Amino acid sequence: MVVSSNKNCLHWFCSKCEDHVLRQSAGEKIVDVLDKLSVETNGIGQQLIENFEKIEKQLMNRIPAVEQLLEKKTDSDDVQWKLVEIE
Repeated sequence: MVVSSNKNCLHWFCSKCEDHVLRQSAGEKIVDVLDKLSVETNGIGQQLIENFEKIEKQLMNRIPAVEQLLEKKTDSDDVQWKLVEIE
């Protein structure tokens, strides 16, 4: 027998399997659960992407301040070394 599923696909089954397939209540539940799981997974993935973008933006905003601190630190180290060389 040829059977059409919800996904517009045709399937051919032997008579023994046909009885099993046509009793799809459990199979439909599984498909529904998998669809819901897929939607949730996509939502979680989107949240992760948004969080990573937020963190990246925060880090990029901090780079200039860190660069300034390092520059001040190297300037003060240079002054200290000059004083040591003079003595």
